[in-house]
Amino acid sequence: MLYRLCFCMANSLSEPNSCLGGHTNSPMNKQHQTQNSEERLISRKHLANRWSVSIETIKRREREGLIRAIQFNRRLLRYRLSDVERIEEEALG
Repeated sequence: MLYRLCFCMANSLSEPNSCLGGHTNSPMNKQHQTQNSEERLISRKHLANRWSVSIETIKRREREGLIRAIQFNRRLLRYRLSDVERIEEEALG
Protein backbone atom coordinates (compact mmCIF):
# COMPACT_ATOMS: atom_id res chain seq x y z
CA MET A 1 0.00 0.00 0.00
CA LEU A 2 2.77 2.44 0.86
CA TYR A 3 4.36 1.85 -2.52
CA ARG A 4 1.10 2.71 -4.24
CA LEU A 5 0.82 5.97 -2.32
CA CYS A 6 4.38 6.93 -3.19
CA PHE A 7 3.90 5.94 -6.80
CA CYS A 8 0.69 7.93 -7.04
CA MET A 9 2.21 11.00 -5.47
CA ALA A 10 5.25 10.79 -7.72
CA ASN A 11 3.09 10.30 -10.79
CA SER A 12 0.86 13.19 -9.83
CA LEU A 13 3.56 15.54 -11.13
CA SER A 14 2.60 14.66 -14.67
CA GLU A 15 -0.93 13.33 -14.17
CA PRO A 16 -2.75 14.95 -11.24
CA ASN A 17 -5.63 12.44 -11.25
CA SER A 18 -3.51 9.33 -11.81
CA CYS A 19 -3.96 8.31 -8.19
CA LEU A 20 -7.65 7.72 -8.76
CA GLY A 21 -7.23 4.65 -10.94
CA GLY A 22 -7.73 1.21 -9.51
CA HIS A 23 -7.22 1.60 -5.77
CA THR A 24 -9.35 4.50 -4.56
CA ASN A 25 -10.71 2.53 -1.59
CA SER A 26 -7.35 1.65 -0.07
CA PRO A 27 -6.64 3.14 3.38
CA MET A 28 -3.42 4.72 2.15
CA ASN A 29 -5.22 6.43 -0.72
CA LYS A 30 -7.83 7.83 1.67
CA GLN A 31 -5.00 9.29 3.72
CA HIS A 32 -3.57 10.79 0.53
CA GLN A 33 -6.94 12.29 -0.38
CA THR A 34 -7.39 13.89 3.04
CA GLN A 35 -4.01 15.60 2.82
CA ASN A 36 -3.54 18.68 0.66
CA SER A 37 -4.77 17.43 -2.70
CA GLU A 38 -2.62 20.01 -4.47
CA GLU A 39 0.63 18.85 -2.83
CA ARG A 40 3.21 17.49 -5.27
CA LEU A 41 6.28 15.47 -4.37
CA ILE A 42 9.53 15.17 -6.31
CA SER A 43 12.46 12.80 -6.05
CA ARG A 44 15.99 13.68 -5.00
CA LYS A 45 17.18 13.13 -8.57
CA HIS A 46 14.47 15.43 -9.96
CA LEU A 47 15.40 18.10 -7.42
CA ALA A 48 19.11 17.80 -8.26
CA ASN A 49 18.30 18.22 -11.95
CA ARG A 50 15.99 21.15 -11.24
CA TRP A 51 18.69 22.95 -9.25
CA SER A 52 21.54 21.80 -11.56
CA VAL A 53 23.49 20.30 -8.67
CA SER A 54 24.64 16.82 -7.73
CA ILE A 55 22.64 14.43 -5.61
CA GLU A 56 25.37 14.75 -2.97
CA THR A 57 24.70 18.49 -2.82
CA ILE A 58 21.01 17.79 -2.18
CA LYS A 59 21.99 15.42 0.63
CA ARG A 60 24.24 18.12 2.07
CA ARG A 61 21.38 20.64 1.92
CA GLU A 62 19.27 18.17 3.91
CA ARG A 63 21.95 17.83 6.58
CA GLU A 64 22.25 21.63 6.73
CA GLY A 65 18.50 21.88 7.28
CA LEU A 66 17.85 23.85 4.09
CA ILE A 67 15.30 21.34 2.82
CA ARG A 68 13.37 18.60 4.54
CA ALA A 69 12.67 15.25 2.93
CA ILE A 70 9.62 13.10 3.51
CA GLN A 71 10.90 9.60 4.11
CA PHE A 72 8.48 6.79 3.24
CA ASN A 73 10.85 3.98 4.09
CA ARG A 74 14.58 3.42 4.41
CA ARG A 75 15.28 4.07 0.73
CA LEU A 76 12.36 6.12 -0.60
CA LEU A 77 12.10 9.81 0.06
CA ARG A 78 10.51 12.78 -1.63
CA TYR A 79 10.45 16.56 -1.32
CA ARG A 80 7.40 18.79 -1.30
CA LEU A 81 7.33 20.89 -4.43
CA SER A 82 5.88 23.74 -2.37
CA ASP A 83 9.00 23.65 -0.13
CA VAL A 84 11.26 23.63 -3.17
CA GLU A 85 9.44 26.60 -4.72
CA ARG A 86 9.56 28.50 -1.42
CA ILE A 87 13.33 28.00 -1.20
CA GLU A 88 13.72 29.14 -4.79
CA GLU A 89 11.67 32.28 -4.12
CA GLU A 90 13.71 33.09 -1.00
CA ALA A 91 16.93 32.68 -2.97
CA LEU A 92 15.72 35.14 -5.62
CA GLY A 93 15.05 37.89 -3.22
